[in-house]
Amino acid sequence: MQRRARGGQHERRESDRAPADRSSARAFARAFDTRPRARPIFPPVGRVASSSGVISEIVDGGGGELDAPYLHDKESRANIDGPQLLLEPNTAQTIAITLHELATNATKYGALSAVKGRVEVKWSLAADDRIILTWTEKGGPVVKKPTRQGFGTRVMERMIRDQHKGDLRLDWRAEGLTCEIILPV
Repeated sequence: MQRRARGGQHERRESDRAPADRSSARAFARAFDTRPRARPIFPPVGRVASSSGVISEIVDGGGGELDAPYLHDKESRANIDGPQLLLEPNTAQTIAITLHELATNATKYGALSAVKGRVEVKWSLAADDRIILTWTEKGGPVVKKPTRQGFGTRVMERMIRDQHKGDLRLDWRAEGLTCEIILPV
């Protein structure tokens, strides 16, 4: 720690104290934070971006990780179905980020926030070489379309529509959110 003389007294620099103060404040806040948290269910985005991705491993983490955080009485709350497809790194990363956002929101506000809630993730390859991925929530609280678009939705839309020239459709049905993602392969 550096000190500087000031009027005959030594004082700590504010910048020397700041990291410890911020760390302590974060730890204190975490101790009292009771908000639900989405668990990491997808591979880290950096790992996905570093190589091509097999879609089933992106969706399920390659070994049932999607189910693990959301088991209820040892019963899976996620139904995952689709053919094995190898994706380009950018497409794999976009799908991983999008699914992570959907899982986070389902945990905080949607189907996975309720004990009996379920999520279904299905994908297929269309004849025109586009992947169609559908995320469907059921059994959660009654869903209403948000009054404003959140940051995560804007990120998903920009990645899917602008970077990949794909399509993102969100259907806010009372029984649960359905999200359809269409991307070129």
